[in-house]
Amino acid sequence: MTRAGIPERVAMLISGHSTISVFDRYDIANDKDLKMAAQKQALYHEKLSRTEDSAGTVTGTVHDLTSLNPHAPVAQADRAPDS
Repeated sequence: MTRAGIPERVAMLISGHSTISVFDRYDIANDKDLKMAAQKQALYHEKLSRTEDSAGTVTGTVHDLTSLNPHAPVAQADRAPDS
């Protein structure tokens, strides 16, 4: 049922399982499930390899980052002296 998109809680009510541990005991993975998981993982890693930084961090200095967000506060040392 969960493979069909039915939420676990609803599937438990339909099947009569009163605890998640018993419900999970009968949710046995088969070869199709394992192949699908491997495909999803491969797509995920392919997507990560296309990004600039797979960790999700932005590289550069703070000064460089202010150009991304003009409303970001600038440290005193980075400001030009007022004339």
